[in-house]
Amino acid sequence: MKKQSYLRYIVMTSVAVAAGAAFGAASDLPLLDSTSFDFKYEMEAQPTTEDLDGDGLADLTINGGSDWLTIPNNTGYAIFECSQANRFIQSATDSGAEGCIWRKYGVTAQTGYTIETRLRVTAETAGTTAAFCLQASVPDSTVHALLNFRTNMVMWGNTVLTNMNTQSTFHTYRLARAPGTATFSVWCDGKLLAENLGNGLSYGTLNRILIGSLGGNWKGGARVAYLRFTKGGYAPKQTEKDSSEFAHKYEMDSADTRFSATATTSDWKHFEGAQGTAVLADGILSVSQPNGKMRYYQTVNPMDSSIANSSPFTIETKVRITASWNVTLPVLNFFCGTPRAAGSLFIGANGVCWYDRYNVIYPCDNTDKAHIFRLTYDGDTDYGFSVWRDGVKIGENLPCYQMTSSYNFARFGIASTSTHGGSFEIDYIRWTTDGVYAPYVPPSGTIVIFK
Repeated sequence: MKKQSYLRYIVMTSVAVAAGAAFGAASDLPLLDSTSFDFKYEMEAQPTTEDLDGDGLADLTINGGSDWLTIPNNTGYAIFECSQANRFIQSATDSGAEGCIWRKYGVTAQTGYTIETRLRVTAETAGTTAAFCLQASVPDSTVHALLNFRTNMVMWGNTVLTNMNTQSTFHTYRLARAPGTATFSVWCDGKLLAENLGNGLSYGTLNRILIGSLGGNWKGGARVAYLRFTKGGYAPKQTEKDSSEFAHKYEMDSADTRFSATATTSDWKHFEGAQGTAVLADGILSVSQPNGKMRYYQTVNPMDSSIANSSPFTIETKVRITASWNVTLPVLNFFCGTPRAAGSLFIGANGVCWYDRYNVIYPCDNTDKAHIFRLTYDGDTDYGFSVWRDGVKIGENLPCYQMTSSYNFARFGIASTSTHGGSFEIDYIRWTTDGVYAPYVPPSGTIVIFK
C-alpha cells in the first residue's frame, strides 16, 4: 500500500470509529474518480484472463461455461448473456488457479470498499428477481452488498432504489461501503440514489466480488463497459477542468504557424476553399462560404500520439454563427474520435444537431454571440458522447459513429456542398485525451478580473 493511501486509510478508519455509523453518510465520504481505483477491468480483453495483481494467476473465474461471456471486436464492452442461471464471473478464492484478487487485496469491513461498473441491461426473463446483479462481501461481516438490475429499475436486494429505463443506454453505477461501518451508499450517473443502506443479501459469511447471474432467480443479461474497485468508501468525483488547461490548444492567433486559414500547415490540412473567404484576425478565424462551396480543416496527425480505442477525450470550441445557406440547415460541423468511434456535432443558427442535420438536440440562437461548446467521449461504449453549451449539458448518452477505419483525428468546418454551410467565427479549439471533463464553473460570488 502506498504511504499516502495508508495514511488516508488510517485517518478514515479513525474518523469512522469516532463517528460511528454516521460516517457512512454519502456526504461524509471523500471523492475519487474510478479511473484512480486500484483495480480496473476495462473489457478490452476477457476479464477472466487478466492478472492485474501480477501473481501469475487469473484474477477472476467464470461460472456456467465459457461461451456466454464474449467481447465483440473493437467495442469496448463485454456481453454477459445470462439467459441461464448461475452465469457469473467472480473472485472468491485466495489460492490455486481460480483467481484470488479480492481476498489477496485484503478488503474488509474495516477498510471499506467502493465498486463501480458501467453497463446496459439487455434482457430480463419474466418472473425472475432481476436480470443481472453486482454482489460483494467481506470476511469480517455478514452484511453484504447486492445491487440488482432489472429492465425498469435498480434495486438494493429487494428494495427499489429507483424506477428507470436501464435498457436504452449505458449508466454508471457505484456502491460504497464506508470504512468501519455496515452501511452502503449507491449512485447512478453520479447522482445519489440512497445512503445508509443495510444488508442487501442475507447469507452468513462470504468473501467475494461477483457480477452476473447469481442464481435461478437472476436471468437476463447486460453489456458491461467496465468493472472497477478499490479499498475505502468514496463518493463519485465530478471531474471539472477549464479548457485553458488542455494539452492541445489552437487560439486562432495569426502568429501561430501551426494553423492557417487558407493553407495546410504542420498540424492542420486545409481542404477546398477555392471560393469564399477565411481570415485570421484579432484571435478569431472568420469563414464565409458561398452556397455549395466547402472549406474545412483536419488535423494532420491523430488528436494525440497516445490515443487508442478506449481513450476518453474532451474537445471544446468557442463559436458564433454569422450566416446560413438555408435557415433549415446547420452551418458548422465538428467530427472527431478514437480509432473505434467518432462523434459528429452540427452547430447552426437556430440549434445544435447530433449525428445528422435533422437530429436537433437543442434549439437555441447561436448568432447573438460566441458560445462555448464542449464534446466528450467516455472511451468505453457505443453511447459514449455528451455535449455542453455554455456550461450546460444539452446532450448525453449520444450514439457514436462506428468507424470502418480509424478516424482518430479532429475535423471542423463545412465538409459538404449540401447538408450544412454558411459563415462562422471561431475563437479557439482545444482538446485533451486525458479524460472526460465537465466545464469548470467558478463558485458563486467569484470575481474574475480581465487585464
